[in-house]
Amino acid sequence: MMWIMGTTGAISFPSMTLWGGTDWGSPAQVQPLVPDQNVMPPLAAQLDHFVAVMDGAAPLIDVACATRSLDIALQIETQLIQQKQ
Repeated sequence: MMWIMGTTGAISFPSMTLWGGTDWGSPAQVQPLVPDQNVMPPLAAQLDHFVAVMDGAAPLIDVACATRSLDIALQIETQLIQQKQ
């Protein structure tokens, strides 16, 4: 199990449990988190978001992050192609 802790709480992985509280004399408040489930394939979601941004919606990431993401995706694609050969 992995924990990320802060001054007012923590989250545990992979259980996605949120722990809160600042008083060492009281038990922590426990709140299980339910992660969002993908309802569509990732590429379809990405294309839907791209169209929304073209229509004026705010982008989720900046250009630098998008460039890095595209570079990684292309590297993965290249590796997959090379594995098939």
